Amino acid sequence: MAPRRLVWASRLDRQKRPDILRRIALELSSSKDAPDILVYGSSVLDSFDVGFFVECPNVTYMGAFAGLDSIPFTDQDAFLYTSLFDGMPNIILEAIEKKVPIISVNVGGVSELLTEDTAFLVRETADDRDLVLRYVEQIERFMDCSADELRERVERLYGKYSRQHEAQIYDKKVSEIYSVFHKG
Repeated sequence: MAPRRLVWASRLDRQKRPDILRRIALELSSSKDAPDILVYGSSVLDSFDVGFFVECPNVTYMGAFAGLDSIPFTDQDAFLYTSLFDGMPNIILEAIEKKVPIISVNVGGVSELLTEDTAFLVRETADDRDLVLRYVEQIERFMDCSADELRERVERLYGKYSRQHEAQIYDKKVSEIYSVFHKG
């Protein structure tokens, strides 16, 4: 079986916290079972030097990406999400659709879908050192989960997502709204 990996895919801008990603990678790198972290993305709003990760032996910068469908996930991977603030991130929805385990900070609308039972949820804090340790704790939980536990967690999340956000449900709700206006 292939080793477990983390996939981080986002804009390499301050809002998405590549600085926290680097600190997480450095914290994990001292462990003999440190997961590899594949980083996909490019800078949009800020300038970013990919040499920023040079001191992180467990980080591989993979370049830009065009949605999660362009990333070759394995059944051993988890999607790692770091962000200072957000609504309901589209990238989280894409990861759910791909049925990938998710490790994410609880910011903005993330908790609408991600819970302790469906993902590896990192409690938000303003203390960056504590935030890094919380990420490491959740990453270690992911690393220790059996394949069956991961599958169950992902299925619970996908079920919750399907009930709340699937396109057919959205289309039905929009149709119901428009039908009210057309009855008059």
